[in-house]
Amino acid sequence: MKRLREVCNIVGVDRHVLQRIGSAKGQKEPLLPPTLIDETSGYWYYDDAAIEKLWLIKLFRELGCTFRQIQEILNSPDFDQREWFGKQIELLEKKKEHIDKLIHVAEIIHTSGMLPTEIDNVKDYSIDEYLEYTKNKFDSISKENMQRVGKIFGDANFNNVLNKIYATWQAGAHPQDTEVQNLVKNAYQIFNTIAKTTSSNGFEMFGKMMISNGVFSFKMDEAKGKGSSKFVGESIKIYLKKEEDTDE
Repeated sequence: MKRLREVCNIVGVDRHVLQRIGSAKGQKEPLLPPTLIDETSGYWYYDDAAIEKLWLIKLFRELGCTFRQIQEILNSPDFDQREWFGKQIELLEKKKEHIDKLIHVAEIIHTSGMLPTEIDNVKDYSIDEYLEYTKNKFDSISKENMQRVGKIFGDANFNNVLNKIYATWQAGAHPQDTEVQNLVKNAYQIFNTIAKTTSSNGFEMFGKMMISNGVFSFKMDEAKGKGSSKFVGESIKIYLKKEEDTDE
């Protein structure tokens, strides 16, 4: 048999927990009494069967059960282990699916620095509906479109224009300056040519990501200098606003 401290180390539980479930304290019976209490030293000892039961109790706790619920489960003559764990698997699968969606949205925010409200109109969505919407939206992005995104940021002409915009920032230019706006126009044309679109949505998103405090803008600032990504983002914002006003 093993002493209480050894059992705690083996199973990974706090000794206060083991002492709590080993004492009655108003309950009809303790959840896991020690197999033996040494009358001289007062040490609690547990045999292999008790340790196995403690593993099961810990598993129930990991699955969200209270000690009272565990007591009822273990004492119930109708407890069907196969059926109970089958239901737990179903619940865990649903939780896993929900967590996967949360991770997906968190990764978008982490990379782009943009909250969902800045990316989409989410006022008509509940959190669960938005998570599902986002998953479906990004799952629907074709491999071809993803390759186009890679081509844009790997295109020599596009990067050359960006570098020229960075150079104007280093020289003390302002986002609204004519030289800067002409370079942004050039970048916009290259962007849409590679993306095979006439919409401003993609370029606008790129500009927002440059302004937002995410990994994307952080990497840009790290490479070009703090404040450089915001300069590019503001320049894009001004250019697209002028384009919008012209169309109206």
